[in-house]
Amino acid sequence: MGLDIHVAALGDWVRDFTRVNNHMAGIMREPTAAEVGAHRGLLAVNSLRVENVELFVHHISPGTSLRDACDAESSTKTDRADLRADLSIILTAARMRSAPPDRLYRLFRMVRPFTDANGRCGRALWMWQLMRGTRQDLAEIAELDLLDTRHPLNADAVALSAMM
Repeated sequence: MGLDIHVAALGDWVRDFTRVNNHMAGIMREPTAAEVGAHRGLLAVNSLRVENVELFVHHISPGTSLRDACDAESSTKTDRADLRADLSIILTAARMRSAPPDRLYRLFRMVRPFTDANGRCGRALWMWQLMRGTRQDLAEIAELDLLDTRHPLNADAVALSAMM
């Protein structure tokens, strides 16, 4: 029998995941009710869409939106429609399980579709995909320690942060 997604999304572990997710972003306070609720909502959604991710980001980082200005690392202007299309492809791959969660997380972080909260959003998407995965994926959740520097998301987040 698989994981009951809706029951799991209401579990106490979501507050802990939100706390760790914030901690990895340098936010050391306790998560707000809005942040925990946003995580619960995203994790419970059955068919992940761009609009779900935008709503999630709106609640965890008010005022954040899709980027549309010149990228700080290049002189190219990124159009919101292009970012929406890129994000839609990533989310479709997550829904279809056509790529591993770690790979989609790294791709999401490379695209950096939002003006803020890309790491927190990417990790929440990673968890969304793991929750719908195989027994091995579910076992990984049970042994999860994102703060362990050997964890691939942690190492990626640290390396990416050091480059910025």
